[in-house]
Amino acid sequence: MSSYFVRGLLSFCLLLTFAACDSTRSDLDGNDPDDRPVNPVEPLDGSCAASIDGESFAADRATASVSTEGVLNMTCEGGLVQILFRLQTDDFAPITLPLDVPGSRAQYRVGTNVSVTNTLPNGENVGAVTISTFTRDRVEGTFYFNVLSPIDDTSIIRVTRGSFGIDLP
Repeated sequence: MSSYFVRGLLSFCLLLTFAACDSTRSDLDGNDPDDRPVNPVEPLDGSCAASIDGESFAADRATASVSTEGVLNMTCEGGLVQILFRLQTDDFAPITLPLDVPGSRAQYRVGTNVSVTNTLPNGENVGAVTISTFTRDRVEGTFYFNVLSPIDDTSIIRVTRGSFGIDLP
């Protein structure tokens, strides 16, 4: 065989290889529709709503997680308002947890101003969280609490008629 024949054959094979390639798609551009996960993960569902000093509050985002120590952490965020719960639970069972005992508290935040549930100066009830459904996949319940205003530290913010339903990761 002559070298011209071998070169021609290689050139022909190379030409066929390039012709078979899709030049409109690159694996490097990050827009490959075939890059979808095999088992796509659905976004977790979470809702949280309450009345804050008589005004309706609905969270744009509600998340929850359980630590290995059994602490349930929940966050409800909407606009500048953020409500956080840290609740010490013993197991996945319905329970009512007062927010003025060690291990359970609520935090109310407006922008960068924060207030945490503790004993109120007038001896008023701080509040509680009632967990009605608590499984490894979801937590649901109601809440209410009172905190000193994080802005003036003299008036009391009343968070009432709270409810949540949040998927757990």
